[in-house]
Amino acid sequence: MTIYLNFFRLHGPAVSFVHPHEFAHYYLGSKYAAERGRRFDAVRARIPHDASVAATEHEVPHLTTRRLACTLAIANGGADYLLVDRDHLSIGASRRMLEAALASGRYEPVLDDPPYLLFAKRKPD
Repeated sequence: MTIYLNFFRLHGPAVSFVHPHEFAHYYLGSKYAAERGRRFDAVRARIPHDASVAATEHEVPHLTTRRLACTLAIANGGADYLLVDRDHLSIGASRRMLEAALASGRYEPVLDDPPYLLFAKRKPD
């Protein structure tokens, strides 16, 4: 089990991350980075602060104020929301974890704003 404190793993190598605004700037230019950052912020704002969330690897550090934020590269932890950046699905087991979560029927789509996808856990009937 991996436990996150802010954005450092408590076991294994610690990894630092940058906000999507900054990350995309290095290889795609600042105009694209700003737009991508705005999209990320809009998607993140759709997730209630008291909700747990599992996300692709580069997005997790920006969600660590949640009671539970885990990476899809390892598990989804039964999170209330799944936030996915299509460009980061190849990291770890992210694609398999997302496919398994969706196949379970427990999640429904909330938002599709490329490259981001947001899913919410279905409410019990």
